Amino acid sequence: MLGAGNLGKEWTFSTRFVDSEEEEERWVNVLEYRFNHKFSYGIEYNPGDKSANLLRIIWTLTEETEQIPMITISTSETRVGSVAGGHINLSFAKSLPQSPLGGYLAVHYAFDRGFEFPFGVSFQLSREVSLLPMYDGEKWNVLLNFVQKDFWVTVGTHGIKEPELLIAVGFGFGNVK
Repeated sequence: MLGAGNLGKEWTFSTRFVDSEEEEERWVNVLEYRFNHKFSYGIEYNPGDKSANLLRIIWTLTEETEQIPMITISTSETRVGSVAGGHINLSFAKSLPQSPLGGYLAVHYAFDRGFEFPFGVSFQLSREVSLLPMYDGEKWNVLLNFVQKDFWVTVGTHGIKEPELLIAVGFGFGNVK
């Protein structure tokens, strides 16, 4: 759900549904405020286990350039399969110049499982559509993303067999600078 913050609006509301047998994994709702293009704060609510996370942070340490990857650090509980307590994530993302390909690698610490190393490769199919096969540190996922100015829709699979849907809507008084 980190990508939902890329809408560039002051506020983003996103909801994710995974057709999982585990009730606490099925829904996650996030309301996020972007202070600027590098820092956002949000709250998460999981109706399955009635838990709330009041400390969702996404901080962009470096923006991507031709030589330097984008580096972000984040805290969250939105990761499917994590128990209350959440995780801390350090991500590196880089597009290949003159190419529709990009990739990411993360160092992920889940309080319930320890260290994991998620990674993925993004294929930009058009200006609005991308395909992201990824390994989240536990399961393989395939996500198809559709992005417009004020909304984001992702359909895909979690662990290949569980259908997943994410919808994010950005709103506010203007774009974040």
